[in-house]
Amino acid sequence: MAEYSEDYVEFDKLGIKEVRCMKCNTPVAVRDHTGIGDENVLAMRKLSNWRQVRIELNNGSYAEPIFCVQCASNIDEKKTISQIKKGWQIELKAKGFNDDEIKEKLKHYDKLDIKEKKEK
Repeated sequence: MAEYSEDYVEFDKLGIKEVRCMKCNTPVAVRDHTGIGDENVLAMRKLSNWRQVRIELNNGSYAEPIFCVQCASNIDEKKTISQIKKGWQIELKAKGFNDDEIKEKLKHYDKLDIKEKKEK
């Protein structure tokens, strides 16, 4: 399986702790305490720099990776495709596929590339 030097979602024992820009690693969402009625609960709070960019892929599908406002207009296509594939790899692993099955499934996406980008 491929090795990745960065993860953009940080987890702890309570779940997602922080989401960071896929390009520059700046926080774009954080877990925070908020009041709902008399209850104090944990919830994810999107920061003002959160941007989701719809990326049309050359196989007819799309992805919506998360960036900060500064990076949303200047995406590193190679790194973004790598992270999309990483996400698929993690999903397949969570669904119980073994490493050989995952490699076989991801082989179909060797030539995956970005066709078009649209900021949401």
